[in-house]
Amino acid sequence: MEQKNQELRTLVMQHSAQKSLDLRNLTMRLNGMIDAAVNGGIAKYQEAFFGEDFAVNNPQNATHVTRLKELFLEQVKFYVNNLLLTS
Repeated sequence: MEQKNQELRTLVMQHSAQKSLDLRNLTMRLNGMIDAAVNGGIAKYQEAFFGEDFAVNNPQNATHVTRLKELFLEQVKFYVNNLLLTS
């Protein structure tokens, strides 16, 4: 997910710097993250990692779960801040 967020940051910077670039790649990437039907989206992550059972049974992974939540929040910020770029 960190790699995907970095790729998205790079695309956003490229499109911000060069307004004439084709937005299809950025739009496709944003759509794939927002509507992640292929991988089940955030619901699958919530089910697997964000429940109380996982936290209780896997305390050694607490820092990874926290980082995963941070990465999801980072993606939400991308959506909000860059939605107008693709409109």
